[in-house]
Amino acid sequence: MTIRKLETGRPGMKHVTWGSAGRILVAEEDESYASTVAAVLQGQGYRVDVAPSAAAALERLRQDRYGLVLVHYGLPDRTGVALLEQARGEGLLEGVAELLFTGKPSVEAPADVTVMKKPIQMQHLVQQIHSMVGPPEGPGPPPPSGSDRRRKSMEARQARARYGAKIELALYVTLPWPSSLRAQSNLSRVLSGVPDGEVRLSVCDLAREPERAERDNVLFSPTLVKVWPEPKMWILGDLSESAVLTDLLMMCGVSPSARA
Repeated sequence: MTIRKLETGRPGMKHVTWGSAGRILVAEEDESYASTVAAVLQGQGYRVDVAPSAAAALERLRQDRYGLVLVHYGLPDRTGVALLEQARGEGLLEGVAELLFTGKPSVEAPADVTVMKKPIQMQHLVQQIHSMVGPPEGPGPPPPSGSDRRRKSMEARQARARYGAKIELALYVTLPWPSSLRAQSNLSRVLSGVPDGEVRLSVCDLAREPERAERDNVLFSPTLVKVWPEPKMWILGDLSESAVLTDLLMMCGVSPSARA
C-alpha cells in the first residue's frame, strides 16, 4: 500500500474538549522525538501522554480515553499496525482517531488509518491533527486556586514591573525564507493594533541563537512562542490565522483593535 498524502480536512470532524477527548496518546520509542512532538502538541492546547512501546500504549488505552492515537510504525515490541489491530479488537479505539507515521516507503494499514511519512514537519502534523479531531475547545485546565492563584498573581505583577508588559513573545525565524518573512509581517499587522508597551517581542534567528531556541523547545521556523506568562505556548507556521494570535493576546489581557 502506498503512503497516503497529508489530508487537509475531513467531513464530520470531531471537536475535542479538555474534559475527555482532547487527549492524545503518542506511541514512540525515540524519547527525544516523542518529547518534541508532545511539547508542540501541548503548546497547541492538547493533553499528551507518551508510551515508549506497544505494550505501554495498550496499558494507557485500557486506563484512559483519548481523542487520537499517534503511533510510530516501528515500535520495539511490535509494529504500530499490530498495536492498532489489538487495540481495536479490545474495543479501545471506538470513537478514537488513528494516525500512523513511518519512515518506510509503504506499509499495509487499515484503510481508515491516516498515514504520514517521516520526516514530518511539525506544522503539517498539527494541521493534520486539527483536520482529524479539531483544535481543543472549552475552558482549558482548571484555574489555580488558593495560594497558587495568589502566587501566580504576584509573579505576574513582578514580571509586569520588570518588563512593563502583559505578555512576552519570541518569534523564531530563518531569514530570508519567505515563510519567516510572512510570519513577521502577519505578526506586525496584529500587534499594530495593540497599545504600546503591552507586548514584549523578541525576533530570534534560529540559526544564530540555538541555545535560546533549545530553552524554548523550538526546532524549526517560523515558530512564535508565548514565553510569559506561563505556561509556554507555541504557534507554528507563518501566522496567517490572525484569529489565533488575537485569542492568544486576549488570553493574557491584551486586546488588539479592530484594524489589526
